[in-house]
Amino acid sequence: MIYRDYEVKDTDVAVIGYACRFPKSNSPEAFWQNLKAGKDCITRKDQPDPRKTYAFGIMEDVYEFEPEAFGLSEIFAKLMDPQQRLMFKLCAEALETGGYLKRKKTVRVGLFCSLYEFVYVWKGYLTTSDDTAAEQTLRRTFLDGSSASRIAYHMNFTGPCMPLKASCASSLYAIHEAANALINGECDIAIAGGANILENQEYYINAENTLSASGYTKAFGKDADGFVPGCGGGAVLLKPLNDSIRDADTIHAVIKGSAINNDGSEKASYAAPSIDGESKAIADALDIAEVDPEDIGYIEAHGTGTKLGDSVEIAALHRVFGKREQIPLYIGSVKSNIGHLNFAAGIAGFLKAVMMLEQNTIVPSLYSDSVNPELHLTEYGYHLAHACMVPEKPLQYAGVSAFGVGGNNCHIVLSAFPTKANTVQQNETGCEIILSSAHRETLRKDCFELAAYLEHHPEVALQDIAYTLCNRNSMQQYRGAFGAKQVDSLIKMLKQPFVTVDEEKVPANRKNVWLFPGSNVIRIEDAAAIYHTCSAVKASFTEIFQIVKQECGYDLQEKLLTGEEISDPVEAAMLPLCVQYVIGELLRKNHVQCDAVLGYSAGEYTAAYFAGVISKTDLIRLYYLRNRLLEKLPEGKMASVLGNPEKFSLPEGVYVSARNAPNRFMITGLAEDIDQYLCELDEKQIFYSVLPLSRAGHCQLVDTILPEFQKLLDTISFHIPDITYISSAEGNVVSDVLTTPEYWMKQFKGTVRYYEAVRELDNFENVAAIEVGIGEQLSYFAKKSVKNRSGKLFISMIREDIGEKGEALLAGLSTLTSYKLKAPAVTSGRKVYLPPSTFLEKTYREYIEQEKTPSSVWQKQLVLDGDSDKMRELLLFLREKGDTAVLQYQPEETGWKSTEELYRVFHSIEEDRLKTSEIKCVKENKALKESLDLLCFAASAAYFRSYGIFLKAGESYTWGELKSRLHVTEAYIPFVMLLLSWLCDYGHVDLKERTHAQDLLDGDQISCTKSIADCMELSQALAVAAEKEERYIPFFERFAEIAKHYAEVFEGKTLGKEFLYPNGSYQQLFEMYQKIPEMNKVRLYATVFTEILENLAKNSKRPLKILEIGAGTGLVTWKAVKVIEKYGGDYWFTDIGASFIEKAKAVAKERGYHSMEFCKSDVTKNQWEQGIPENYFDIIISCNVIQATGDMQNSFCNCHRALRKGGFCVLLQTMDGHSVSEMFYGLTPEWWNYYHDPLRKYSPIMSKEHFETTLRNAGFCDVHFLEGNAELQTDAALIFAQKVTGNAEDKAEAVQKIDGYENRYVSAYISKSGEDYELVIPESWKKRYALSKPKTGAAAGTQSATEQQLCKIIKHITGIQVGDLDASIYSYDIDSLCGLMMCSQIKSEFQIEYSIKDLLSSTTVKEIADMIDQRIQKNAHVKTGGKEK
Repeated sequence: MIYRDYEVKDTDVAVIGYACRFPKSNSPEAFWQNLKAGKDCITRKDQPDPRKTYAFGIMEDVYEFEPEAFGLSEIFAKLMDPQQRLMFKLCAEALETGGYLKRKKTVRVGLFCSLYEFVYVWKGYLTTSDDTAAEQTLRRTFLDGSSASRIAYHMNFTGPCMPLKASCASSLYAIHEAANALINGECDIAIAGGANILENQEYYINAENTLSASGYTKAFGKDADGFVPGCGGGAVLLKPLNDSIRDADTIHAVIKGSAINNDGSEKASYAAPSIDGESKAIADALDIAEVDPEDIGYIEAHGTGTKLGDSVEIAALHRVFGKREQIPLYIGSVKSNIGHLNFAAGIAGFLKAVMMLEQNTIVPSLYSDSVNPELHLTEYGYHLAHACMVPEKPLQYAGVSAFGVGGNNCHIVLSAFPTKANTVQQNETGCEIILSSAHRETLRKDCFELAAYLEHHPEVALQDIAYTLCNRNSMQQYRGAFGAKQVDSLIKMLKQPFVTVDEEKVPANRKNVWLFPGSNVIRIEDAAAIYHTCSAVKASFTEIFQIVKQECGYDLQEKLLTGEEISDPVEAAMLPLCVQYVIGELLRKNHVQCDAVLGYSAGEYTAAYFAGVISKTDLIRLYYLRNRLLEKLPEGKMASVLGNPEKFSLPEGVYVSARNAPNRFMITGLAEDIDQYLCELDEKQIFYSVLPLSRAGHCQLVDTILPEFQKLLDTISFHIPDITYISSAEGNVVSDVLTTPEYWMKQFKGTVRYYEAVRELDNFENVAAIEVGIGEQLSYFAKKSVKNRSGKLFISMIREDIGEKGEALLAGLSTLTSYKLKAPAVTSGRKVYLPPSTFLEKTYREYIEQEKTPSSVWQKQLVLDGDSDKMRELLLFLREKGDTAVLQYQPEETGWKSTEELYRVFHSIEEDRLKTSEIKCVKENKALKESLDLLCFAASAAYFRSYGIFLKAGESYTWGELKSRLHVTEAYIPFVMLLLSWLCDYGHVDLKERTHAQDLLDGDQISCTKSIADCMELSQALAVAAEKEERYIPFFERFAEIAKHYAEVFEGKTLGKEFLYPNGSYQQLFEMYQKIPEMNKVRLYATVFTEILENLAKNSKRPLKILEIGAGTGLVTWKAVKVIEKYGGDYWFTDIGASFIEKAKAVAKERGYHSMEFCKSDVTKNQWEQGIPENYFDIIISCNVIQATGDMQNSFCNCHRALRKGGFCVLLQTMDGHSVSEMFYGLTPEWWNYYHDPLRKYSPIMSKEHFETTLRNAGFCDVHFLEGNAELQTDAALIFAQKVTGNAEDKAEAVQKIDGYENRYVSAYISKSGEDYELVIPESWKKRYALSKPKTGAAAGTQSATEQQLCKIIKHITGIQVGDLDASIYSYDIDSLCGLMMCSQIKSEFQIEYSIKDLLSSTTVKEIADMIDQRIQKNAHVKTGGKEK
């Protein structure tokens, strides 16, 4: 059969989908880009062992998997061969890219796959002696022989499914068998491929003439010395070509024929190749394909780079193809790019050839500049491409070879397929685009993957993208809705933040209420953009424009198409009405249900039309003549005011025209009356905004035009509504009254009662409010007004944040589809390749975890860490004991790249995160900044107002007098100075000769220039802030609540921490921050640090040692620890607060982390004496901690001492924060430590220059800042400072050096030895390993019940066992936060009143217990009325 000039045979098989994971390419697109660029994807390292070659084609994320995606359990995922997991993913991706993932149940799917002999399952099977018989049996089902059947079972494949093994030719054999199964009718579609994963991906033992000693695969090269091994996997989706053409599938290439055979014994040895065998396989494949050898333009050779293999393969090719006289035969080997993938080698070569045919491009074969002359390639007319090229004659046919050890030979003949054969006429202007995923995180990643792919493939049509996405997958839980007219627009949208639709928030049995906005302004270009959205929209516009022309005489269509501006205000007012009509009709055509309507002001006319109350012509007449009448009124003005109208006393001439929300109403009147009243609002600092309307409606000013309006109404035919009609004139549901002219007279003049009307939505159990027009005002007010938002959706059809309004409309339609309010758009187009969905994976690596667990500790061995003077002090002592073998940890260098190269990588990671982040800091969010400013000023004014200060202009005080009147304690003087600064900034206070409040001296004068008596109350400021930025309401409310207590905290009556951390818990703060978006980019930079840490850990020659200073609540900790758990190493969690440490211990235990050490430490003091080793750590990380100390210089010096040579001190710092943080966390007096640092007197944030100077003075070099740039703004930074000085090294002969180390060995050894005999060691070591003898005191048996319970409370909070009841409470690390927690637990446990002051009045644990007993007795006395029981 001839199909569009292409000869189709019944035995032709189409490649309609593919997937792969190869070295440095986790997708087919990345693989192709690497091939085109001629990229060497082999990872090489220095070679310390001459017997080994440190080069490998590494596959990343070998052990990553998402079992839930395939209905598998966690235990299955852990036991399963990683190659099986990889094949699961490849099968899913091949099906998805071929358009069969959601349709696989409708066809018979075959699976033919080859997996290498990986030892993962066997190792687990042989090393888990504790397994039950059932578990051992389960393990056997995961051996490689079960791969195809297990995948078939879980993915419901009903065609033939079998594993194949033919050594290096295995995966090409799989494709051959799959094609034959399709030809024989055994299945409808088939997946074929293979996976090859090796446990060691770092080096290999040199093998002459096989494995390359140089670490390069130089196929057919003069100095070829073998191949480099590699890991990876790939799969293709195959289908009979006739069926593919019928179903308009994406056809990447066509298999014309294939053949397999074996060499037999007629050759040099079992492992040797055979010219006869290879040439026979190639010739047979060509015969079956019915292709002349002269037509083959490219051969993807087996090409191992071995002398024997290359010479035999070229000889075999020459026997089949002979000499090429005119058109050269190009030859290449993908092994030069990615290494020899063994069982996956065939699929790698096959995919390369398919892509070359698809793109009509020959890619380079690497390291072939100098060809082996013994192969006679030039003589034969065979060429190796040295660069990416388009051949003179289009590349129509290619061959792919794979020859396995033992004589397994396979060759496949491929053909290009004309893409025009799949072309579908594209007739739509814009498209609805929906991406969906099972996880919110993967949805975002899918969007970026699609954007990246489209950037590389501008030839992909928008309609084809929409068609493919719509047809290949079922809608999953999380959805992103987009609308675009151009691919470039779609790419931009995919990269930007978007609203994610969550299916869990899509209730069933929903009622749809259409909301119609009132008079608004629309630009002619925006209307034109909507007009050109699609043919249905154009038709509706044309229809309504004809009626407008007929009734009003305006030719809106002409002006819209020419872009002519509309000067007549009445004509301009018709445009928004037409847009509402068009959107409504579009919803009707898309079968979007309309159960009720609600119109705002003039929007009631459109609502009436869609409810069947008036006709289309009457709609135009009413709207037009209403606006004509309004133009007869004198100039008016309208404004939106923040507040409850019932609490306002309006002057004469100012009217309430609408109430939109609980705290928002509209005023109207003559322009001069409104202007005068707005001045009053300015003085009272009441927020308002003026609307772009010049006439005053909905008030008694319209009385003069009512008679004419009455005449118009008498000509209109009104009907009872077909659906529920919610009236904004009455504020409730109405029906019959709509047929009376009296209703519409009232509607014209009366107040718009939208707030009352929209609350009718509360009567619907589940409702979707759809705003039919441009903007989101009605949706916003509706959200603010309803009592219960549960089960309610608020959707704007044309959002304001999307600039091109046609695309905004398309996005609105996509949103309706995402919420299942309309069916997916049926678009014309063709199926094209698009990147598959990504997985949300975790690491499953069972037997490695078992190996990492130490089995025992050798008592005669002591492993020591670090190289400090203190270490040598201990070494000298231990050598005198004679019975201890001392092993000192002297690790090799990390092997990191140069500092300059590392910083380039760090910047790239930062840039990627900033570009993809949706977080905005305060300086990027004007509304948030204004809200915070207002709250800070109101809190400052409220504080001074509570003392009667600055209530009159002209008041004057000296700073000393002011402090005296305020009774402020010394610790909080900087806080009061900050509050004073806010009054200065708002023009209420003058500091005279001082620029900054922080510079005030006792004798300096401070005068009041404007009274604060009438300034906005804190509650009012809270309401305004909530209106401006409702997303941050929980923070605003928490701040306002804390600010109320400034006076009592500053006077020392109450501890500030009692309000910050109620009951000593920071749970309330956690919950608050979980409810609001990020206010700064500190957390984002914590993620940047984690990714940098992963890069460093991954590329380090040994496990890393990490020290976190001031870890606190673990903002940085837990993501970083996951990295260390993954790659090995130690993570030291330190903080000055014992409660933080105990909390972290609990979390680490709960999550099963084994890499963590915990230590209470003050960074300003000697670290060694607190248990922190010197010259030990590779990375020190601190987040906004060191800047809060009173001695930054000494803190940095201590960090420098703790680092090893080449290590980094990393500071995660806020660099441009809002002072609301000071007014929030400044309730803790420790916050103000910075005030005494001359470099930071005015702010806790030190300048970039001062940071660099201070770090260099501490001995650091190469200070570097990751701080965004002009385009990517940020308020946070990562500061890197490197230690370049060397470490001391102990040369004592008695010290042996080892390469491995676990800190647990040290403590386990010493603690065990300490039980047998007294181990005297230097004083500095005692605290570190808690070796001091138990303190004497009351024995547990002689402690009272109260004392025992109190000791348990202290142990629970601080982790310290109380040994001496007469010891100071401070010896048990009870700081103020721990104290608050103790007070809370004491009150709860003993049912008494107990405050932080009670705790501070006691000096020992015993005194606390005695006070508790006294309170208990007192309570009992009160309960019994003073009588003895």
